Amino acid sequence: MFNYPEWASKEEWDAYAWFGFAMSEAQSIERQLHVIAVALSLAQRDGDPSQSDWIELYNRLGKLTLGEFLCCIRPYAVLPEDLITLLKEAVRKRNALAHEFFWPKRASAADELGPEKATEELQKAASLFSNLSTRLESLIWDLLDKTNLDRTEVEKEAASAIGAS
Repeated sequence: MFNYPEWASKEEWDAYAWFGFAMSEAQSIERQLHVIAVALSLAQRDGDPSQSDWIELYNRLGKLTLGEFLCCIRPYAVLPEDLITLLKEAVRKRNALAHEFFWPKRASAADELGPEKATEELQKAASLFSNLSTRLESLIWDLLDKTNLDRTEVEKEAASAIGAS
């Protein structure tokens, strides 16, 4: 098991840094799926949605988790199957990082995961999350175009909501 940060070795500090980076990348995917879920929902409504529609729905959906956003989006059939498979893997990895990375469910797992192995695992997770984020970004712009909302306003609202969370 890792030492607490104040007693951590250089290798343990590297693992802590990679943990923070990987979780940040996972959070980016969650925010992107949040925007996609709102855009898809607004695109299904009759008439052009207003900025207040965007804000209201964005706030209402803001309590969902990464996995819940994926479940919310799947029925719209806008994600290719390979992307869904990768997103399921991202949900699994993100949940493992968040809920059991430093406190594994198996006692023996703590001994198996030294700083070097942990860093390697975190680098792979961060790479998966980062690559998914790039793929999701292009989907976002296509979906926002279908809502007829002002991109600048949506970006500003999404950024302020992200900053507030």
